[in-house]
Amino acid sequence: MNKKVFIISAVLTLLPMINAFSDECRECTNIKTIIQDKKEIEPDILAVSVNITVEGSKESEIINMLGEVDKSIRDLGFEYKGGKFSVYKNCWWENNKTKCEGFKGSSFYVFELKNPTDQNKIYEKLSYFSGKYKDKLDYSVSQPEWTASKEKIEQIEEQLKLSVIDKALSFTQQVSKKLNKTCNIKSLDYESDQAYPMPIYRNMLMKTAESVSAPEPKKDVNFMDIKVKAEIICK
Repeated sequence: MNKKVFIISAVLTLLPMINAFSDECRECTNIKTIIQDKKEIEPDILAVSVNITVEGSKESEIINMLGEVDKSIRDLGFEYKGGKFSVYKNCWWENNKTKCEGFKGSSFYVFELKNPTDQNKIYEKLSYFSGKYKDKLDYSVSQPEWTASKEKIEQIEEQLKLSVIDKALSFTQQVSKKLNKTCNIKSLDYESDQAYPMPIYRNMLMKTAESVSAPEPKKDVNFMDIKVKAEIICK
């Protein structure tokens, strides 16, 4: 048998199978839908932003003050981000000339507290150094704001992703009964619309004090929403 005869024979053999497959697909029902679920996220972290500014006659004086404050804050043992500092000349523009006198420095922290009363310990430390160095050291505290930790967000997101799969399977079974066909999920495509409290920083000057009892911000409960685009094939 030559090659041409073999190819023609093969095509004639496969043609009924292709037609049967085409007929079968004509009977298929293709359903595309969006399935979603949402869950509450209660914030578990109090974010407190602190900015420290210092003035002095020498760079070493600035660095030593910032270093002393930094060590005292770190000794509290709280989780925080930042801690970077900068030192620069204290310059200004006067009579069309640049004038400089002494140096300035600053450092910035964002504390992540699980217990809101812990913020008082930070304020007391800062108040102590503000009194110790008088006009040389000042600081501002941003309005504390509740936010959801990364771990909690990931936990809720994982729960929702599994939940929408369960909903998609349940919906597929209901469609099978309704159409009296065998239905299966062909594809799932996740979408997420996360909404949870994030810190909003607003400067609030703190005054020197022997002890501090700051108010506790209210926890605003928000939601995370997960959507999945589901494609279902019924035969």
